[in-house]
Amino acid sequence: MKQIICIILIICSLSSIYCYSGPTECQGANEIYNSCGSPCVATCGNRQFANCVAECEAGCFCKDGYLRNDNGICVLPKDCYSY
Repeated sequence: MKQIICIILIICSLSSIYCYSGPTECQGANEIYNSCGSPCVATCGNRQFANCVAECEAGCFCKDGYLRNDNGICVLPKDCYSY
C-alpha cells in the first residue's frame, strides 16, 4: 500500500512539473513569450550584468533590440528615459 501511495505521489509531482501551462501571451507591445528565456537581460538601468546565472525561465521578454525601462515597458535604447 505504501508503494502505491509513493508511486501516485511521484506521478502527481512529475505531472505538475511538466504540465504547467502559464500565460503564453504578453501584454506589452514589444514583448514576446519565451518558454526558456534567460533572466540575464539588459535593462535601461543595467545594460551589463555581472554574476548572473543563466537559467531557463519562462515568461515575457523584450524583443531583440529593446530594453525594459524602470516602468517595466520594453523600449528602444534611445527611448529609455522618455517614458
